Amino acid sequence: MKQPRTAVRLVFILALMVTAVGLDVWRRNRPQYYRFPNVEGPLAATLIPSSKATPWGAYGPGSPSDFCIFLTETNCSWLGLIHGLKSIGVPCSITRDVKEAIQHPTVLVYPLISGRVLSKADFNTLADFMREGGTLLAINVLGGFPDLFGVQAAEISKGHSAIVLNPAVMQRFGLDPLTENRIQIGRVKGGAVAGTYAYKLDGGKVVATYENGEPALVEKAVGRGKGCAIGLDVGHYFSVAYNNRVELQTDRYVNAFEPSIDILLRLLKRYYLEGNQTAVVIGTVPSGRSASVVMSHDIDFTGSLSNAVEYAAVEASMGVKATYFLQTKYVKDYNDDIFFNSNGLPHLRRLQALNMEVASHSVAHAPSFAGFEMGTGTEKYPQYLPSVQSRQTTRNGSLLGELRVSKFLIEHFGGRSVISFRPGHLSYPERLPEALAAVGYRYSSSVTANSSLTHLPYRLNHSRGYESESSIFEFPVTIEDEEKPPLHQRLEQALKIYQSLARYGGTMILLIHTETTGSKLEFVRRFIQGTVADAWYGTLSELGEWWSARDSLTVRAVREGGNLTVVIATQHPLRGVALEVDDHWVSATDGAAPLKKFRGAWIIPELKQSVTLTFLPQ
Repeated sequence: MKQPRTAVRLVFILALMVTAVGLDVWRRNRPQYYRFPNVEGPLAATLIPSSKATPWGAYGPGSPSDFCIFLTETNCSWLGLIHGLKSIGVPCSITRDVKEAIQHPTVLVYPLISGRVLSKADFNTLADFMREGGTLLAINVLGGFPDLFGVQAAEISKGHSAIVLNPAVMQRFGLDPLTENRIQIGRVKGGAVAGTYAYKLDGGKVVATYENGEPALVEKAVGRGKGCAIGLDVGHYFSVAYNNRVELQTDRYVNAFEPSIDILLRLLKRYYLEGNQTAVVIGTVPSGRSASVVMSHDIDFTGSLSNAVEYAAVEASMGVKATYFLQTKYVKDYNDDIFFNSNGLPHLRRLQALNMEVASHSVAHAPSFAGFEMGTGTEKYPQYLPSVQSRQTTRNGSLLGELRVSKFLIEHFGGRSVISFRPGHLSYPERLPEALAAVGYRYSSSVTANSSLTHLPYRLNHSRGYESESSIFEFPVTIEDEEKPPLHQRLEQALKIYQSLARYGGTMILLIHTETTGSKLEFVRRFIQGTVADAWYGTLSELGEWWSARDSLTVRAVREGGNLTVVIATQHPLRGVALEVDDHWVSATDGAAPLKKFRGAWIIPELKQSVTLTFLPQ
């Protein structure tokens, strides 16, 4: 009889042990959180409006001086093309009327040119336009047009991985033969992200080839004008990269100079400027400085918030403002301990006192953020308790919860509006753009420059798609500090990248974590010393405010009585607008606001609504 009692006792003991182990696991894994007394919010719900396709008519008819896109089909990636041209500062507009198109000195036929989409009369109109001095560019010239473009036929292929520029023409386009001679358009083994056409020559001059030597860009002089056949669907290429749709072309994810889109944009800009004395290009850097630099820091580790103040003090002493992306970590989990609590608030306020921007770096800093559900739009503190369980799993997290609650807490305790966001690990949800806009953000720094193939900011589309533009602008990261070798050993490399960007007015966003000081802080000091003399420095929101106002500019340039009259209008006031005009014009003045010449550009010190400028011939 004793044996059964012993067995029962053993089972009971084992059950107690299992229960104890389970309780210990539960205690270690249960969400522990810090609660600020009497703080709750945000109280208003967030609604995600349904997206509508942006109509091409929103970008027409424009000014006669615009770079004109002549749309032969509407089912194409024209929006990516528009966003690219606006990024490089080329005023542009769209039409479907060939007679309207030829009122512009430079016309791009998109997405294709063939007998299927254009009548013989249209071809004759375009031919006359070129003979009389117009510049005609065309994407995907099908069927062969030796009289217009010097090509006989086009063969489609998806096997190309790069476009290589002819060294003889690089000086003309202002490109560096060592770093800007190659445009990556696909994986070496996987082929291009879109179909490409290789041309057979018939009187044309090769400007660029594919990696296998087949012609990709072919140019021909026609009368007083010029034609250029482009074998890559540039609009689709821009759209794929801008929306981070493919881990596509580059060998390096970050910490390298990858200007593929920027090279194409500079080619289009040069074609616009050549043969068009009324062309006006808007500069990409405030006040015509060489490049824009945003020193940004991610605060996402215990101790990082107090260290951040040390970074900010150094930057402030050097006359530089920076952006600090702060994780509002009030939940202890797999990632780390709590550091957004009453002990952290003095550091937050000290950063703001030093004139630094404090922006959102989410609540959970989850590696799996890209897979979060949208959420209800009613998430609020303190009820919102996301808990990271592993790199793959986060409980109770939502996209709107991360955006709403982090923004609310920083604004509540800092007293300043939060309009910039960066996700942890640059984990990028598909619906992030519309979620950011709905919550009240305006600027994102969520991808790397190499993965988006550009070192210029650009406008995002809803759901990272191709048809509906959002109000959010993306500022991609060029340099970050987690890759080996250690950051302080990469100063020379970072300065070389800066010099490459300064050649054409690029934007350099540095991402530096503040979990340590020492050598990383010394890198910050030395990088600023090496660039501050000719760079524009500011916070992400300052650059974003300038960039978004610049995006709203309209430019109308006409020749009147031998002079060039330019009307610049804006929907939002901005300072330091730089204008590039043909060297034919040597002076400009407006009685109310004299221009300043700086680094070859004309600078409008302050633009509130509109200004009329008169340029005089040399």
